[in-house]
Amino acid sequence: MPGGEDPDNRRDFPGGFPGDLHNAFTQAGRTPEEQDVYAHVQGLLKLRREHPALRVSEQKHVVVTDDYYIFTRETAGERLLVVFYKGDAPKSISVDLTDTSIAKATSFSALNSAPAAQLQGKLLQLQLVLETVAVYKLN
Repeated sequence: MPGGEDPDNRRDFPGGFPGDLHNAFTQAGRTPEEQDVYAHVQGLLKLRREHPALRVSEQKHVVVTDDYYIFTRETAGERLLVVFYKGDAPKSISVDLTDTSIAKATSFSALNSAPAAQLQGKLLQLQLVLETVAVYKLN
C-alpha cells in the first residue's frame, strides 16, 4: 500500500479526512475503478448476509495448490463450495470429489458471477477466472 507515517498512511482511503479533495464515500466521488471495487465488495457482503454457511460453519479443505484454494463451508442446512484463484490467466481444472465431504453432491449452482460448474460423475469441472473468488451452492 502506498503511503508513509500518519497521516500519509491513509492514501488508499480517499475522502472523509480534513483537506481531502477526493471523496470516495459517495458514488459521485468514486473513480470507475473505485466504483467497481465498491460494487464487488457490496456483492460479497450481501452473499455473506444471505448465506449462514459463510458466517458460522465448518470449513473443510478440498484442494490446495499454489494457484487456487478450494474449500467447503458447511452447516446442517447449507453446503457451499468456495474457490479462490490467484492465477494470471484463465484455467480449466478437474477436481476429483471422491474422498471429500461433498462426494455425494449432485449439482453446483453459482451464487455470484462465477462460471458454471459441471459435474461428471465424481469429477467437478471448473473454469477459473483470474484473481477471483467463486461461490457455489451444493445440492
